Amino acid sequence: MLAMRRLKGSPRAREILAGLVRYLHAFCHDVNITTKELHIAIEALNRSGRMSIPERNETLLRADCLTQKALEDNTNPTNSCVLGPFYTADPPRYENGDSTIQKHLGGEVAFFHGRILDADSNLPVAGLSLNIWQCAVNGLYDQQDPDQPSGDMRGMFTSNTDMAGTRSTV
Repeated sequence: MLAMRRLKGSPRAREILAGLVRYLHAFCHDVNITTKELHIAIEALNRSGRMSIPERNETLLRADCLTQKALEDNTNPTNSCVLGPFYTADPPRYENGDSTIQKHLGGEVAFFHGRILDADSNLPVAGLSLNIWQCAVNGLYDQQDPDQPSGDMRGMFTSNTDMAGTRSTV
C-alpha cells in the first residue's frame, strides 16, 4: 500500500487503485485462495495482456466477459456489451450486393438478403445503416488474425426501398 501512496497522478486514480487492492485482498480471503491458485489467476491476466494489440485489448475483453462493462454501461449512455467485443466504429462501406470477404480463408460462402421495414407501416425504410461483422472460418476476427486484412468479414451497408441488399459471407 505504501507504493500506492507514492503513485503520481490524480487523487481519483490513487483511490481506484487502492480500492482495487482492498477488494482483491477481500476476494482472496473470501475464496481462501492458495498461492498456486493466485498465480494461475495472475497468469490468465498476463496472457491477455501479452495477446493485446493496439486494435484489440484482450484485457478489456476479459472485463466484458466478467460483466464489468455491463456495470460500467449502466452509468454510461453507450452500451458496448450490446455491440460486442469485436465491434469497430468505422468498418469498410460497401454497396448493396458487395461481399465483406476480403480474403477467403475457406468455408462455404453464404448469401443473404432482406428488407428493413417500418414497424407501423410495414413499408421498406431507406437510408438506414446496417453494420455486419463476423469471424472467418478459422474462428478469428480480423483484429485477432494477422493473416486477415483489416476490415475482413465486416462492412457497413445502407438500406434501400427494394431490399437491404444481398451480401456474401462464410
